[in-house]
This record gives sequence, C-alpha cells and structure tokens, in this order.
Amino acid sequence: MKNFILIIILFAGTSFIVSGQEPWQRLSGFPQENDLHSVAASPDGQTLLATGDGATIMRSDDKGATWQLQLHPDNLPCSFSGQKICFTTSTTVFIAGAMESILKSTDGGLTWQTVYSGNPSNSASILPDIGFCDTIHGFAVGQNGQIIVTNDGGISWTKTQSTAGFDLQNIAFADNLNGLITGGSTTHMLRTTDGGASWQLANLPQALQGQCISHLTFNSPTDGFMAGSFNETTTLVKTTDSGTTWQIVSETWPSHYRGQFAFGNNGEGYFMMASLQYVTRTLVTTDNGETWTPHEPANLTDRSFHACCLTG
Repeated sequence: MKNFILIIILFAGTSFIVSGQEPWQRLSGFPQENDLHSVAASPDGQTLLATGDGATIMRSDDKGATWQLQLHPDNLPCSFSGQKICFTTSTTVFIAGAMESILKSTDGGLTWQTVYSGNPSNSASILPDIGFCDTIHGFAVGQNGQIIVTNDGGISWTKTQSTAGFDLQNIAFADNLNGLITGGSTTHMLRTTDGGASWQLANLPQALQGQCISHLTFNSPTDGFMAGSFNETTTLVKTTDSGTTWQIVSETWPSHYRGQFAFGNNGEGYFMMASLQYVTRTLVTTDNGETWTPHEPANLTDRSFHACCLTG
C-alpha cells in the first residue's frame, strides 16, 4: 500500500493525522479551538489548508505536522465561517463561506483577498461548497438554488439562479464538461454536460431516492461517489460513466448527518462520517470504492467528524 497521510478535522478544531496504518495522532488544538469545516491539500501536496468558524484559517507546509494560524483574513469579522476550500493550482486557492463570501489566494494561502461578498450583513447566508471545472470556470453553490459563477479564474463572480428550488450543498466535476450539484432535495440534483454553462434538474440515483445526500465527489473523469443517509442506514453509490448510472457499493449502519470521501492513489480511499450519536465512523476501500470495510480507530469513535483529506 502506498504511504499516505490522512488529515481529519474533528469537533472544536481538533485535527488528527495518520501515516499508512500507524495509530492516529492529535496535531492541533493549540493555538485555537474554533470548529473547522474544511481541509484540503494543494495539487502538489506541499500545502495543507483548513478553515472554519471565527474567521479562522490554518496552513501547513509540512504535510500536517505543524500548522500556522491565520485569523481574520482580509479583515473579515469573527462572524465569517469558512465552509469549503478549493485549489485550482498549487498556488491558487479559494474559500467559500458565510456572508456569501468567497476568498482568493494566489500564493498558496499566505495572503487572501475577498473577491465576492453577496450578503455581508448576514453570517447565516452561506456558500457551503465551491468547485471548478477548469482553472477559469468556477461555481459556488448557495441557498435557494443560487449558483455564484466566475468565468475569469475567480477575479469576478456573478450570482445566478438555477432551476432548483432547494438549497445547494455539494458540487463536483468529473471533467471540464460533466458536473453534478446535490443539496436539500431528497429526490433531485442538478447536472451539467457543458461545463456549467447550463444546469438541468435530474433524478438522484435510484438507490438514494428519499435520502439526505451528505457528499459527492469524482476521483477520475469517469468514477464518482455519492453518500446518502436514511433510517439508520448509510448508503454509498458509485458511477463509472461520469454520473449517468450508479450502483450501490455499501449499505451499512449507522445513518449520519455529515460525511466526506477522501481518495488517494492505487484505489485507496476513506468515507468518514459523523453519526447521529455524534461519533465518527470510518469506511475504508482499497479497490477504488468497489467494496468498503468499517475501520474504527479507538481514539476517534468518541469525537464528531467535520472534514478530511488525503495527501501523499
């Protein structure tokens, strides 16, 4: 198995690290205890960023061994909460979050500029996810079917209204044309086949009809994964045709209210979830998501999961 590092963000800003199959080690806590909602690695694996409540950003240049704290980027108030991080290159990175705000950095997260602020007086108005189909065209998703669009690499952003009548929460692209958005609907999602120029309502996979969708990701131009939760069951489905058809790859106890996939190389991957009992559960795959096995590190099961990522 390829050596890898898995970074996990748990309740109140705690982060853990694992290398290969070694035991989990706590990394952070000091110097801050704000909840963190997202962690991501740059494409070259040299930079890790985490963001969350209290206008907090944390940055690591040594694959998570140590972290530097950044507070109030671009003078944002404490009411700003970073929700999702998206790298487009090893140095260009975006954060979407509260107040319908989008931050941009062109130096790998050392400095930040607010490039969009749709509702600066309302911290409850959140952009929960952001994604790019290439380095030029990007999309942040929001409440009531809103999609914030850039066509110039994130310099400027425009609010648009999709046909979805529900909150949008997750966005992922298989390639520069095919992408999906899921959200508050238990029956429908949005799909694009033209790089986000247009979005059409589509049915959720049959196996996830009636379920709450917690995460959506693609780890290749054809292979993608979606997770749903309902009635004490977590269901994972996989596509091998860029989201046209889906097959169940795991059905397991318990249900969950927050989850995220993280994939490495050679078919390695995790699905981590916070159960309704506010504990962390983990599913592991070594065959690119064809099968999943429960894995319960003893010192994680009593903590509530927030976010994770893999880096080489």
